[in-house]
Amino acid sequence: MILGRVLRYAWRWILRPVRTAVEQLDEKQNLWIGFWTVAVFGLLYAIAALLLWLAGFLPAFPPVMPITDEDYYLWQTFFTIPWALGSWFVAGVTMHLWNRLFSREGSLPGILGLIGPASVVPWFFFTLIPEIGILPIVGPPPPWPDWIDIARQIIPSLWMLALFFVATSKVYSTRWLVSLVSAILGSVVFFIFVYLFLR
Repeated sequence: MILGRVLRYAWRWILRPVRTAVEQLDEKQNLWIGFWTVAVFGLLYAIAALLLWLAGFLPAFPPVMPITDEDYYLWQTFFTIPWALGSWFVAGVTMHLWNRLFSREGSLPGILGLIGPASVVPWFFFTLIPEIGILPIVGPPPPWPDWIDIARQIIPSLWMLALFFVATSKVYSTRWLVSLVSAILGSVVFFIFVYLFLR
């Protein structure tokens, strides 16, 4: 069953990312593992947004979209899944086009499959768990100092960048600098989507 594979690979991306990237790339359902990893994360994050709205949280900084602060998390409930899938797909296309300049190995489905768990695993622990299991219970404001919120952004960002690097190097077999730039480009796309849609 595909969801069983999603859970199995997500866990292995935490423990052995390099080996797991190679093994997942050989999976016939690699693309769908990536897709469903992102889709399930988007669903859970949509639930988190709804819980934050019910708990009375307001966006941490002004929204780009023309939605009032009071209703932002309610609306985020509905556009989180499209956001998750859109950022995953555009990041994958960007990384694929960049690597096509240097290598004829690899494929778009290959990179999309791997960056599914590579983008979800870091944020699951640092954003989803606190925002679905802690913040809605304690209510605003967050029960920790500002530096923890900063760390909750920096640590998963660097973790995701490292996993994107692993994914690129295994899909395209490019030099380390090409793979690093690819990982940076994918991360930039991801953060543009975050800036535009999430708070």
